[in-house]
Amino acid sequence: MSGARTAPSEAIDAPADDYRVLSDACGLIDRSERGKLALSGSGAVEFLDGQVTNELANLRAGEGHYAAFLTPKGKMLGDLRILAVGPAGSTPVRGLWLDTERVSLQALFDMIRRFKIGFDVQLHKRTLERGLLSLIGPASAAAAGAAELPV
Repeated sequence: MSGARTAPSEAIDAPADDYRVLSDACGLIDRSERGKLALSGSGAVEFLDGQVTNELANLRAGEGHYAAFLTPKGKMLGDLRILAVGPAGSTPVRGLWLDTERVSLQALFDMIRRFKIGFDVQLHKRTLERGLLSLIGPASAAAAGAAELPV
């Protein structure tokens, strides 16, 4: 024997068990390493609507959209999730939370700073100030006490 150690069988099955929990019940995932920004101001939705690939004009507080952001020539710089902040279902929204992969954060930040001229929009860094947790799985609404919310 060469001295190599084998992993216990429970360590080998851990990814399968994690997948089973997420697909059959509910799991909590820490996504705090992701890049996070916030936009505030009366022109936040109008501004971002013209910068991303998904329409935001009818976005209500408490709702979110997935979108991509591009160069002026159409090259994809990254993708992000956009969450409208404010009293549930209200319009206009008070602000937008933006969540992207850390590798895309600087490109998103630069794009917003470059093109926000003429809009009432303030950009706020949130990556180091805020955590991000996700409940994943069919039992996530019940676990969060939000079973009555629309899916």
